[in-house]
Amino acid sequence: MSRSMQFIPVLFCLWSFWVHDVRAASEVLVPAGSVWKYQAITNDIGIAWQLASFNDDSWASGPAQLGYGDQDENTLVPFVIDESGRKNISTYFRRSFFLTNRTLVTNLIVRLLRDDGGIVYVNGFEVFRSNMPTGDVTHSTPALSGVGAPEEINVFFETNAVIPYVSFREGLNTVAVEIHQVAPTSADISFDLELIAESMASRPPVVSVSTPYPGTTLLPGANVEITASASDPDGAVAQVEFFADEQSIGADANRPFSMTWSNLSPGPHTIHVQATDDTGVQTTSAPVLIAVGGLPLVSQGSVWSYLDDQTDPGTTWRKPSFDDSSWSNGVAPLGFGDGDEATVIRWKIDEVPIVTAYFRKQFVSPDPSRLASLILRLHRDDGGVVYMNGQEVFRSNMPGGPVDYWTYAASSIGVGPEESEIYFPTLLPAALLVEGTNTLAVEIHQITQFSSSDLGFDCELIAFPAADSMGLSIVQKHDGLVLSWPAWTERVSLFSQRNLDASGWRKVSVVPEEVDGRWEVRIPVPVDGMQFFKLSPE
Repeated sequence: MSRSMQFIPVLFCLWSFWVHDVRAASEVLVPAGSVWKYQAITNDIGIAWQLASFNDDSWASGPAQLGYGDQDENTLVPFVIDESGRKNISTYFRRSFFLTNRTLVTNLIVRLLRDDGGIVYVNGFEVFRSNMPTGDVTHSTPALSGVGAPEEINVFFETNAVIPYVSFREGLNTVAVEIHQVAPTSADISFDLELIAESMASRPPVVSVSTPYPGTTLLPGANVEITASASDPDGAVAQVEFFADEQSIGADANRPFSMTWSNLSPGPHTIHVQATDDTGVQTTSAPVLIAVGGLPLVSQGSVWSYLDDQTDPGTTWRKPSFDDSSWSNGVAPLGFGDGDEATVIRWKIDEVPIVTAYFRKQFVSPDPSRLASLILRLHRDDGGVVYMNGQEVFRSNMPGGPVDYWTYAASSIGVGPEESEIYFPTLLPAALLVEGTNTLAVEIHQITQFSSSDLGFDCELIAFPAADSMGLSIVQKHDGLVLSWPAWTERVSLFSQRNLDASGWRKVSVVPEEVDGRWEVRIPVPVDGMQFFKLSPE
């Protein structure tokens, strides 16, 4: 019978990497030289012996080191002979250990003295294998190689096993070890084990950015309030620190945890927060990507071509060359079932609900070398996949692997911000674009066919110019001021105001003219004080 009854993912490594900053403590659960139950068996023992529930009352016991043939044993373990006159290959050992606060355990240090090979289990889960073949083993599986001095006398083979805390029990637990000879003719066997638990000082806090939502768009110079949700499962949150673009911008020690980030500069920005509990354990939240300023290449609420006829268009629909002239057209947000759609698409055809809807839009981009980056913002209910010029660039709430019309979203979207307000963002390289006409293609998938009652879609693509590509130039001539900027920035306008401390920039009413690849605006020289100018998206 195979003895691989249960398996959990176990990572063997020198150090454990966590998303939490923790202060570790060590506890020896089983010291070297402990008393063990043992049994030498020539027939198949099965797998129940690995479990805490196994009754080992009939097994002998003694302190380690256990074995025979080396004259250094504290307990002599007898060998047994089978019907063919061969000694047993395997000998089995068990003992219990006590564990408190199992949820705090991060990993086990297992130190095993074995002659010749051994496998270690904790509560039936394998945590270490040394000098043994991979795969299933039985009582007759030999070790990989023979062991001589000093390895058989005093060498403890060590591993750091990172295992889920759910494999432990609060209170009594069982460690079980099988030692295998390399052959029935082996003249000795040796066993000892030390088991050490490394634990967090406390369970880490839980923290996330509550606002702004992912994908929030703001104007340059705006202020934004950042709020955090933070709790601690076994104590209190002492402080939440706020970060923008990996730089600390403040901290708050009182609920509700919040701060205001002021005078935001144009570009994409990431926000995250870090909570520290009353024992010093820290947790860092997932980052939130927002957009400040930028040039909308595809605006929120644009007109899209769409297909909602229950057919699978294959993969050619994603490409720029695809002819979508037979598709319907409508203004975003598109969908059904929520009451906030600008364009309602079909939900059912002959009483059969659709699974996937398809959307396409072409747009014009300037030379990509003039752009630093892009942010794509996707509103999707339930899941979506986005393609740029035929290449997949974003997948949100969708399973991995190939997708088609019948692929369901990964999870359902309920009532709340995700369904109505959030545009999920991703940062993209400008190199995905070509100068001139580009194609954005999006497929929106339901979580199920017959129980999904709504679908929602909108998408925005924002470009951020390279720092040296969108400069505003001001030249004074005899007849006034000439303000100019690159002509490729078609979606920006010139604004002015008299006092930087005042609110409310006003759009300059003079219509720009294109001169030698630049937009030019000519205005009189101000005669009643200073005047300030800026470029901003319309």
